[in-house]
Amino acid sequence: MELNDNEIVFMMTLGTGGMVMLAVMVIVFIVIYQRRIFKKKTQIAEMEMETQRLLMDAVLTTKELEQKRIAQELHDEIGSSVNAVKMSLIYMDLNEGTREKLNDDLLTISKSVRRLSNELMPSVLDELGFQQAIVHLVKRFQESSNTIFETKQQVELPFFIDKSTELSLYRVIQELLNNVVKYSKATKVELNIRHDNNKMIIELNDNGTGFIPSETYLSKTDSLGLKNIISRIQQVRAKIDYLLLEPSGTRVTITLVKP
Repeated sequence: MELNDNEIVFMMTLGTGGMVMLAVMVIVFIVIYQRRIFKKKTQIAEMEMETQRLLMDAVLTTKELEQKRIAQELHDEIGSSVNAVKMSLIYMDLNEGTREKLNDDLLTISKSVRRLSNELMPSVLDELGFQQAIVHLVKRFQESSNTIFETKQQVELPFFIDKSTELSLYRVIQELLNNVVKYSKATKVELNIRHDNNKMIIELNDNGTGFIPSETYLSKTDSLGLKNIISRIQQVRAKIDYLLLEPSGTRVTITLVKP
């Protein structure tokens, strides 16, 4: 049975339509499959990030506990030993000059032990709260350097900042101030802490030489301080940005958004 021209055209159109439909179905299948693969990869990446965050939390928590133990040992053991030596000086046959010199040396040791203990485990956080602890921290840097410090803080912290986050932010500010004093050659530093109900911003400005740690620098440097800053920032799920200022200096901005 021979087909006429109309039937041939119809069959060709039907075949072409079928091929187009099949091609569309294949494309749709590929798109859906790729989306599923992308979604799965995203889920795996998120799981890996969460695992890394939990591991980081565990490492930092262990570190804080060890530092707390060492701080307690310094306070109890060395502090007690220094006091015992001071008491024994009373019964030693020493001239007044030697006695005063030994007392001054022991006082210096006691202050050093208290300073080290506080750096290892800042008791002022528990005793005074975050804001006064920052004031105390800045005062210590002011007393040990020629840099002028200015601090501005809002009266109350946002409600979503817990004790663990306070400690992490305290450590970050401590390390940033330490870096400024040691490396930036700054003569003036401004620390501003502000917030609303959903966001907290910590801004540190200095007029030093200016420095932005690039990813390449961070991957090669042996600086534990910078790496600790990154770890702490990731731990509290915050964001840190660096900006060079004109004519000189650096602005470091830490942004913590309500989870």
